[in-house]
Amino acid sequence: MVLRVLVMAAVVLTPVWAHAATVTYLLSADRTDAVAGEPFTVFATITADGNVPLQELTLPDLNGLRVLGNNRSESTQIQMGGGGAIYRRTVRIVLTLQADRPGKVTLGKGRVRSGKETVESNTLSFRVVPATGRPAPPPPVSSQPVPVPVDEEEANGSAPTKVGVRATPAMMKTGMFATMETDRSNVMLGEQVTLTIRLFSRTDLTDIDALRLPKLEGFWTEILENPQRIVPTMVMVENQRYQAYLLRRMAIFPTKAGEFELPAVEADITTGGGFFTAGRRHRVQSLPLTIKVEPLPAAGQPPGFQAGNVGHFNLMVSLDRARISLSQPATLTVRIEGYGNLRQAVVPRLEETRDIRVYDPTPSEDIKVKGDRFVGFKSLDTLVQPKRAGRLELPAVTFSFYDTETRQYVTRRGPALVLDVAEDDATAQKGATPRGNVLAAQARPVRAEVSLDGPVLPSLRGMRALPVLVGGPLGLSLLALVGGALVRARRARREGDSSLKAKAATRQLLAAVGGGGDAKAVQDGVHAFLQVRVGPAITGMTRAELGAALSGRGVDGATVARLSTLLERLDTARYAPAGEAGQQALAHEAVAVVRALDAALGEDA
Repeated sequence: MVLRVLVMAAVVLTPVWAHAATVTYLLSADRTDAVAGEPFTVFATITADGNVPLQELTLPDLNGLRVLGNNRSESTQIQMGGGGAIYRRTVRIVLTLQADRPGKVTLGKGRVRSGKETVESNTLSFRVVPATGRPAPPPPVSSQPVPVPVDEEEANGSAPTKVGVRATPAMMKTGMFATMETDRSNVMLGEQVTLTIRLFSRTDLTDIDALRLPKLEGFWTEILENPQRIVPTMVMVENQRYQAYLLRRMAIFPTKAGEFELPAVEADITTGGGFFTAGRRHRVQSLPLTIKVEPLPAAGQPPGFQAGNVGHFNLMVSLDRARISLSQPATLTVRIEGYGNLRQAVVPRLEETRDIRVYDPTPSEDIKVKGDRFVGFKSLDTLVQPKRAGRLELPAVTFSFYDTETRQYVTRRGPALVLDVAEDDATAQKGATPRGNVLAAQARPVRAEVSLDGPVLPSLRGMRALPVLVGGPLGLSLLALVGGALVRARRARREGDSSLKAKAATRQLLAAVGGGGDAKAVQDGVHAFLQVRVGPAITGMTRAELGAALSGRGVDGATVARLSTLLERLDTARYAPAGEAGQQALAHEAVAVVRALDAALGEDA
């Protein structure tokens, strides 16, 4: 059992120690020329790759320099890879030194051992110049913060950035806290506010276990930056050195006016610790934040203004063609582009008139983050179908928005667009061709009125053809019975053929539905069914005439209206295709309407 545990431990730990320890020891300074009697800083940075402890760390020979301060910090980074965990341990030592007299000073080499590997640091030379009569500054006391280098830029002498934060003295005293900051606290309705959430700590963080963001009720939120790794940036807060971690940056757009207090952000973090040791858990929080949202001004607001149109935009309106035929549609593109509340901005639509028919538009957009702004465009492609030939002027397209640059309403107007519509040859021929003699189709045989004058029956008694006259009706009756039976049999055969054809048309419609619900295929299936059940004459019928024909055969008004709506939607879908879900819904509606018609028509078709 013990052997098995040792073998399993070896298998688990092999990837961890498979990475050989690589140690570096680097000396750097904040300057190349020191002033006699004035402090300067030397940085010693030791890094070791691998989970092997550092041993026998010795500082460089200071060659007579006075030590005014000595500060040490240590951090460990863990990166998971395909071969297991990779460790990097970093030790930073900051020496505050002072030279008492001018001359040249050279620091000796420091040494460190990690496992079986021992490395030495580089040497460092300074030129100490006279103080030229300036008094030497007093040495720092232990209560003053000692600078800690965190990256190469700082090792080269650049100082951390000074930042102001919203934190109480009690929060500062703990050495770690969170902040919520906005680029503005008083905004207009729909105007973007950039919200930044950061964490500040004087010690290295191992992990952020949980982050609880406030509920932003009354705001539309968009993520600008969501770091996947916590990367520190060294900053100065009230003369103390902190590591700042960006947790989230968001763009929030107020959707209603008023004063809003955002609750505090809370985070659970872990500091210190390593692979085999647990760190310390802490809970930090920020101060709440108040944002005041002013309503958009009523003065100068255009009629029908959309509250989401806030930002800075341009309007573009164009037609894909200027000359079309009566049966051809044209595509109108309306596009707004710029920056601001693009997600909620409403692209204007073309209004339908008595001369043009407007189908449902197809939207498209491309919105991206550029800096702290949302930039891009939104557009609508609309099919326009002319109702008559001639020169048709399209209604003007306008777009109004509240400009956050000028703090006033702006209305953009599209160019005047005209369609030259030519008459279709096929349409002209169709209009000139008569559709048939309706009166002749409804004509009935003319029946003459029969008048019997005088005593007819007594005269029949003496006729020789009396047997023929008496037996004739009986024979005619028998002949009528036989003829009626033949007619009924033929009608039954016809109705059987019609039923088979109707079933074939229904199968064609179901195949169109199963094939994805293409609008043209579904429309062809519905027409095939109507031709079988109503008659070939439906090809030349208007929808009103088709409805009258169905009503005359006993189809109820609701089913007739449902069929008319279906045909209208199918015609629209061929010019302005809907999404896949919309096509499927339309196809299933066609099946339901056909089945309702089949049940209503029965065998009377």
